[in-house]
Amino acid sequence: MKKVYALFAAILIIASTTTSFAEVHFKNITYADALKQAAKEKKIVMIDFYTDWCGWCKRLDRDTYSSDELGKYADDNVIAIKINADDKGGVGSAFSNKLGISGFPTIVFFDADGKELHRVVGYKPAPGFMQEMIKAVDKNAKS
Repeated sequence: MKKVYALFAAILIIASTTTSFAEVHFKNITYADALKQAAKEKKIVMIDFYTDWCGWCKRLDRDTYSSDELGKYADDNVIAIKINADDKGGVGSAFSNKLGISGFPTIVFFDADGKELHRVVGYKPAPGFMQEMIKAVDKNAKS
């Protein structure tokens, strides 16, 4: 019986090390920390402004951000964070109001100095979102 458990454990270890799931990896850091990390890594910041009640936000998470190609490109080029814009008087609500965001999802790209580069309003499937992300990265490269 111990051999069966050992074999099962070995299979799990091999499977977990050979299978790689690419997706957009969101960091649990503040906007200020994202800017610092972007400067250090020579990337841009991508903020997904969402709400808990937004169905298109959930679809963006499920269908778009799970794309392997998009995930790899994002890992190489952006520091991605999420901000709940409906946190009732909190930082997310104040920040989204300051930026004039009224529809969700809204994704805003910033350079490492906090200058807005590009904005995507609404749901986009992975190929369309990839084009929007490339636009933001290209704008940063030109500035």
